[in-house]
Amino acid sequence: MNNSIELIEGYEKLVQLIGDKSYNFAAMVITPWHLKGVKCAIKYLYDKGINVSGILCIMEHGTSGMCIGQGMLSGLPDTIDVCYLKEIPSTFGKNMRKIAQILRANIFMPNNGYKEFFLATAGGYNHFLQREIENNEKCVVRSIIFEEGVQTYLSPIRHDKMKISAYMRYKFKRCIYSLLDITKRKSSDIILTLFTKSRHLTENRTAIDLYKYILNEERICLSDDIGKLYEDAVVINLQTFYDEGEIENDEDIQIISAIVDICNRLGKMPVIKLHPRDMNKSRILELNKGIVDSSNIPQESIINSLNIKPCVLIGFTTTTLLTAKLFWNIETISISGILGKNNSNRRLHTHIDDFRQVFQDIVVFTDDYVDFENKLSEIINKGNNGLYEKRYD
Repeated sequence: MNNSIELIEGYEKLVQLIGDKSYNFAAMVITPWHLKGVKCAIKYLYDKGINVSGILCIMEHGTSGMCIGQGMLSGLPDTIDVCYLKEIPSTFGKNMRKIAQILRANIFMPNNGYKEFFLATAGGYNHFLQREIENNEKCVVRSIIFEEGVQTYLSPIRHDKMKISAYMRYKFKRCIYSLLDITKRKSSDIILTLFTKSRHLTENRTAIDLYKYILNEERICLSDDIGKLYEDAVVINLQTFYDEGEIENDEDIQIISAIVDICNRLGKMPVIKLHPRDMNKSRILELNKGIVDSSNIPQESIINSLNIKPCVLIGFTTTTLLTAKLFWNIETISISGILGKNNSNRRLHTHIDDFRQVFQDIVVFTDDYVDFENKLSEIINKGNNGLYEKRYD
């Protein structure tokens, strides 16, 4: 990998990095999952015969800082410059506009001979960027939309935080933007989310195949111990609700403790996979239950590298409930319905309700421990009785 990699602490340095180079691609990312989306976008363009030259801007996560290390950049073509945008004091929107203005100056330079410019962003159409980088006769700007995670498909509105007037203004703006999308962007957008949205979610096989290709390209060598740990296992994926102030009194840990007890009763010692950005790992370690995997390796990377996949994956609203089912046909159960409302805020429950409404045909949901045990027992028994084939690679 011979990419130009720079730590940028001011917009002037970003301008210097771009200089008089000719770009036809730009992407903004925060998480490793975003980065996989960018790699999918580049692969998609190469498959269409489009050589990519551009810039990847890596920004800090709001609570975890920089999440993407340089070791994760392998596989990017040498024609992609990488910059870490660190500690640029501004709001996210202002950052987006400033970056867009810099890119616009590059796109419309006399020596830039590209007829199309591809703007790759996570989750949806980025109005901050698109408003600054407008189409003209010289160069058509096309959006590539890749995965944000489950939030790609859920409402961005926090109903408990918004006054009615603010809510109505938001709905009006969304209506106007959706009209603009239909009249100006629909035919030119490249959608690389795992599902496409219309009246119902539809699997996007192009995107699914691209993500699986990238995962296979980045396949890691697992130790025999890790491989045996996950083989035909019950895996529990945790999230960062506690770190983000969504849950109080360790209710998530209490639920996980009860889930582990049920797994043990059914003859399965579960693997508890901590989120790579979990900043309070001691909470689950002190529980002293299950087999805890506190590595920073993303769950998808682990599963993809296994010869025999887990038999079931359990979580609240984690993206892996979707990817495990889509990529490897692993059964997934959401335990979000067990989470009570006394020790978690309304914003989280709005998210949980949205998640269930959108993904009820893909993920198995449960509302109490008895129902969970019955559903888990059924999945385990199917495997034990050979009613489904173990998922081999």
